[in-house]
Amino acid sequence: KSSLLSGKQMKEKLENAALQNMLMNIFFIFSLGAWLYYTLNTISWNYSRYISPIKLISLLSLGVLVVYTCKYAVIRYSGWAFRVQHITDHYLFNVFFINKVLAICLLPFTILMAFGTAEVASMGSLLSILLVILLFAIRYIRSWQVFGAFFQYSKFHFFMYLCASELLPLAVLIKLIMLGLS
Repeated sequence: KSSLLSGKQMKEKLENAALQNMLMNIFFIFSLGAWLYYTLNTISWNYSRYISPIKLISLLSLGVLVVYTCKYAVIRYSGWAFRVQHITDHYLFNVFFINKVLAICLLPFTILMAFGTAEVASMGSLLSILLVILLFAIRYIRSWQVFGAFFQYSKFHFFMYLCASELLPLAVLIKLIMLGLS
């Protein structure tokens, strides 16, 4: 008997661990919220004199929660409405799997930015931004594999999906934070 699991078996095993998945998703929310705070703080975005860092990290985490909850609801509804639940389930698995990996990978960088010198924080910020870009690129490549059949005739539609469901919510969140704290 082989000790290695196939991709499908691994996916089923991960999907059946509901409590662990929920805890890792919560960890992702707080990890990304803290990383956003320290990354923005490293780039001379210091609003801690107006709002305490704990409140700001909580607000950023709440923003991440709202974005991903809305995204999850819209994708679930779209899968049900267009009768493509299998494809949307696979897509959501990819999204949340990459999010879990991202949460674990961002933790050391967040610690470096929180407790390191300005030079270390700056280097950690840059490297972590590159890591986030790399993991998002992997997520989009995996998304293309899932939705490739739908977008085989028009790459423009995939680009529009990418902007509407991935980039727009993050841009709105950052804009709201900037307006709310200025």
